[in-house]
Amino acid sequence: MSLRSLYVSRKLLNGAEVARWFLNQGLPSVYVPADMHVTVVYSTQPMWWAAVPEDDAPLVIPSGPTWLERLGESQVVALRFDAPVIEQRHQAYRDAGASADYPTFRPHVTISAYGAGIDLRAIKPFPGALHFGPEIRKPITKDWTAGETKEVRMQDMLDKAMVARMPAIIKARPSDASGRRIVEVQASCEAVDFDGDVILQEALLNSAASFIATGHLDIDHLSEFGQRLGIPDPSSYIVGRPLEVRAGPNNSTFVVGEISRSIDGAFDVQRNKYDELWASLQRNPPVTWFSSVYGWPTDMDDCESGQCSHSGATRYLIKAMDWRSLAFTRSPKNTALNSPTRILTAKSFLAELAKSMPPSMALPNSMPDAVAASVCKSCGVHAVPSLLGYRQHFAKCMGYPPEAADLLGHALMYKCAMDRSLPGPAGL
Repeated sequence: MSLRSLYVSRKLLNGAEVARWFLNQGLPSVYVPADMHVTVVYSTQPMWWAAVPEDDAPLVIPSGPTWLERLGESQVVALRFDAPVIEQRHQAYRDAGASADYPTFRPHVTISAYGAGIDLRAIKPFPGALHFGPEIRKPITKDWTAGETKEVRMQDMLDKAMVARMPAIIKARPSDASGRRIVEVQASCEAVDFDGDVILQEALLNSAASFIATGHLDIDHLSEFGQRLGIPDPSSYIVGRPLEVRAGPNNSTFVVGEISRSIDGAFDVQRNKYDELWASLQRNPPVTWFSSVYGWPTDMDDCESGQCSHSGATRYLIKAMDWRSLAFTRSPKNTALNSPTRILTAKSFLAELAKSMPPSMALPNSMPDAVAASVCKSCGVHAVPSLLGYRQHFAKCMGYPPEAADLLGHALMYKCAMDRSLPGPAGL
């Protein structure tokens, strides 16, 4: 084997999670998560590669001290962390003849090239573990690049997130003695959708731990997109949390989740989305819901060249993703759920949700706006306030969707109570 220059790196598998963390902390943009990596060695001096055995095992750096720092005098921002195992591998390559541009090796992942004006001390350290793939070896050529050429903004990440909609089997277990409300959902299968996409079972299973730790269950992903659609209190659409993700037959994936309950034990299907969902699953027959998963793809193949023929995918093969939520949906725009799974961008999904709302709808942005919108000569609801009256007014007179009419009705009744128009909260 001839002597060759050598570049060794490990891909950051949870790059989307890291990117989202620092975008939310105030960095204006970050490198594309799929390109994030740690460099093990960069040797322009030719060396005998076989002198160092290949390491094709994934690597996890446990949660520990991390911090941001600028590289030299530039505005490039890097995520620094302690990783003795990577330092030892770097030294092994050096001992075998590899060169290095810097006297000291410091493991890091480059995060952004636009750190000007950012006080890095004010940014909270990344709290999670760092998951890296196997070592990747490449010769350094004349036109060599590590791939750190693109940056992505927070808005772009939201728009390019992935929504996979699919037929679902949803079962509600009877409430146990503790009153917990447990559901089982078939979250995915590896069927090819009509756009030619496939999401692999392992994409969800490998992201299950972070989904259980930080994800949630909601309605129509409105907790993610509601603010952008002008819906008040999007978090009210969160209906529960995941407890378990497991593999099923025929490459299907199942989620066991717990539906929320009010702290005071009250059951109100008009006020609480989680009560409405639970009640619908108790009917005979139960209301039909479909499922939808949401997250950021972190590894995918473009299948137009035919490289995905083994999976049946002709457009995209989703091999890994940062799974954030599982939604229940009955939206009329989701009629495609009667056919195999459909994968689309969050931007497309958001556009479809927007189309399901009246085109002229402009929701009130403040309480005074809501009060003004409730004054109606035809129904006179403001003269004799009632929750039912407000709900009907906003739905029938103003043309708002049921969810918005419900939220606005409750908001105005609460204001009535605070203004002592009604005899206190008991009148709600």
